[in-house]
Amino acid sequence: MHSKAAIFIKQYFFALALAATFIGFSAFKYVESTQQPEDGWYEITSDATDPDDESLQQIGEKLDNDPPAVGSGCATANSGDRCAIHLTFDAEAIDVPSTVSEAEADDDVTVGQDSNYP
Repeated sequence: MHSKAAIFIKQYFFALALAATFIGFSAFKYVESTQQPEDGWYEITSDATDPDDESLQQIGEKLDNDPPAVGSGCATANSGDRCAIHLTFDAEAIDVPSTVSEAEADDDVTVGQDSNYP
C-alpha cells in the first residue's frame, strides 16, 4: 500500500505542484481584487501629443510619498504638465479609475490637488 502511494506521488508530483501554485496565486489575486483602493497620491502619465487632455492622462500606481511642494521635478507648486494627482475614495469605490476624466466622473472618487512638472 505504501509503495502505491509513493508511486502515485512520484508520477503526479508536477501536476500536484502546479495545482498548488495555481491555488496559491489565485488566493492572492482574490484578496487583491477585493481590497478597496487607498486614498493618496497617484502617478499620472500624460499623452505626449495632448498632455492637457484628461481622458488621455493615465492614472498609474499609488505613490509611496507625497510630492514635494516645490522642486525641479514633480511638485505641487509647479505649473507644467500634470504628473500626480490626489484621489480620495468613498467606501463604495471598487477600483482606481484608468484616467483622470474617469476619476472626475466617478461619484465614488474625489479628485483633489494635483502635482506638475516645471
